Amino acid sequence: MNGYEKTIVFSLIISSFTLLRFGIMGFGEVALLLLFFSTIKLSLTRTELLKHEFSFTRFWGVFICCTIVGFMYNYFSLGFVSSTLASVVFDFGAYMFIFLSLIAIQSLLVRNKIDAYSILKYTFLYGGAILSILFVMSLFSSQIFNLSLKSGPHFAPLVENLHQISMLIAPMTLVGFIVLQHEKKKRVRNLVFLLIFMFIIMSFSSGSFKAYVGVVLGLLFVAISSVFEWFRRKTKLNLWVISIFFAMILSLAFWNQLTDILWRIFEEEDTNQGRTTLTVILKPWKERSTSVDQVMRDTRNEFYIDRRCL
Repeated sequence: MNGYEKTIVFSLIISSFTLLRFGIMGFGEVALLLLFFSTIKLSLTRTELLKHEFSFTRFWGVFICCTIVGFMYNYFSLGFVSSTLASVVFDFGAYMFIFLSLIAIQSLLVRNKIDAYSILKYTFLYGGAILSILFVMSLFSSQIFNLSLKSGPHFAPLVENLHQISMLIAPMTLVGFIVLQHEKKKRVRNLVFLLIFMFIIMSFSSGSFKAYVGVVLGLLFVAISSVFEWFRRKTKLNLWVISIFFAMILSLAFWNQLTDILWRIFEEEDTNQGRTTLTVILKPWKERSTSVDQVMRDTRNEFYIDRRCL
């Protein structure tokens, strides 16, 4: 790894441990900020940036615009009931920080200064090793140097909220299988298998629904992709289209059950009571939509009865 790649890997791992921050920023955030300033001239003077597609950077720009619209609606229409000004400033600062980091990484990718796979690989290996050590330590003690390793019975090392560490743990099962596809050395592959197993255990020990979903979707994606590898490229594309189509059909067929499950998860996975406030706001809309569906069904039934009477 070169210096840029080491900085990004270090930042991705260390920034997840929020108890290691001093104030609102930590070593990872400072490193990424320095990375942005070190690449700002490169990003502003290279017209090649305009010729490349970076969908996630564009998505994040649109996302920030949507959050501003959402804030204005919350503030002016709802009376600012679901947040505080301090949390809004902090969250918006975090979103902007991610956006600046994406610009910096995009600049380096365009100029071939970094290798994306190398960053994924070493984030998985080093992050997995550090978290595995912390997980083993959490089996014997709930603290290390007066810093928590658990949130109640759940694995939440060096974080204020168990959902913060789940952001790192959730995608790592899938990342591990990506690394496994590229590595040929037996020792490295054995280590990757071990870390995938550890990430699965840590995900289910974290108590975070995000981590659960990350493991399940990651394994499901790997299983489907492995089956599709037996077919030719054109056939694989057709199979993906058919799979997506049937998934949509099943979602529509069981729409009410799915929305009820998602709504229940939305309410249960509420750590700061922010979703409770949104639930109070959104439930009347949900009930109205349910009432409209019921009215339409009743109307169709009455029409059917009237026809039979004729």
